[in-house]
Amino acid sequence: MNDLITAEQSIKPTAVLAAAMRDTVEGFVVCDDRSLGELGDLVKELTQAKKRLDKERQAITKPINAGLRAVNTLFKAPTAACDDVIVLAKNKIAEYVQLQAIIASETRKREAAQQAEADRLQQAAALAEADDLASQGATETADAYIVATNSVIEHGHQETTAARLAYSPLGGSPTYGAKATVSAVKTWQAEVVDKSAFFQALADGHLNSDLVDIKPGELRKYANQVGRDIGDGQTSEFGGVLVSQKISASIR
Repeated sequence: MNDLITAEQSIKPTAVLAAAMRDTVEGFVVCDDRSLGELGDLVKELTQAKKRLDKERQAITKPINAGLRAVNTLFKAPTAACDDVIVLAKNKIAEYVQLQAIIASETRKREAAQQAEADRLQQAAALAEADDLASQGATETADAYIVATNSVIEHGHQETTAARLAYSPLGGSPTYGAKATVSAVKTWQAEVVDKSAFFQALADGHLNSDLVDIKPGELRKYANQVGRDIGDGQTSEFGGVLVSQKISASIR
């Protein structure tokens, strides 16, 4: 605490200096080499002030950071060991859940096929019965019989769908352990498996350009390569990338 109080007092002159120089710079006009040099001197003075501030800051933070690193190092290994076991356990849970999803999917397909065959047989029987009724002159009764049969089949489909929604081996009732509750979490994920197709889809507007993370470091490398070829003061645009030269001041 005493270090902070002392530091607070020692940095006040620098804060006052920076405020005064801001007023000076805001009204400063660079019109010749002399004024350019004066402004450079001002920057140099503030840069040195910053270095003094940083030195004082590090005098306080270095021992704090050293203690923090020691604490983090102490806890790092057991924390990592816990994470490793947690990942292993979660992977096994995910494998089981995925297997149950496959089993459930295959069961639904099999039940759907069985239902379709049962519907076909029921409709065939209904058509045969309707034909028999129609041959006896009971045409309206035959039509009503077919409508009733279709209604029964449709009602059965609705009940089957409701039952499937009510029971899901993944998203239904969670599993309770002695200390934890395990339930499935379904998420969608995406990965680029064909870069050429991916960039073509971007170019055609079929994918959002926000999917691309433009790396400033790679852009700087590209700009330096192109800049060496085109020369000072020139610009180059290719593939939607504009390369131009920026001039900044270096003060030593």
